[in-house]
Amino acid sequence: MRQAISVEKLADNGQFNITGWDEEDVHTLPEPFKFKRANVERLHKGVLCGIEHMQYVLIYKDAGRSEFQGIGVFEGTISGLKGRFAMIETGSFADGQVNTRFEVRHLSQSHDLSTVIGTGQYVTGAQEQVSYRYTATCPDPTCADETCHGA
Repeated sequence: MRQAISVEKLADNGQFNITGWDEEDVHTLPEPFKFKRANVERLHKGVLCGIEHMQYVLIYKDAGRSEFQGIGVFEGTISGLKGRFAMIETGSFADGQVNTRFEVRHLSQSHDLSTVIGTGQYVTGAQEQVSYRYTATCPDPTCADETCHGA
């Protein structure tokens, strides 16, 4: 049996670049509001290494403020574990900055999709490369044994 690694040791940094952004109207609202969706592709390096395909739903309050939710699939490695992972993100844009929190869930036959294996957050302006902080979480011994150690 493998020994659990503490969450503190698994906190790490990562970066991503947005390699594709395709935004379209969902529904017409009275000005200044906008209701949109975006298909986004991001390339990660660091603690997460791979490609992410995200679908966002956005409500623009005006040209400088919005709220959004995203769900997507990340394919690659996270803290040494290779596979596919669900990425669930919530955030806002105001005063030229994006403020976001996200959860990572392992897409595997041995874990329920509700098992969160990591969380992260980032605050960024209009930058080509976005840095974030990622912390692995092990909510139960099974997750710690299979998920938080990697292969």
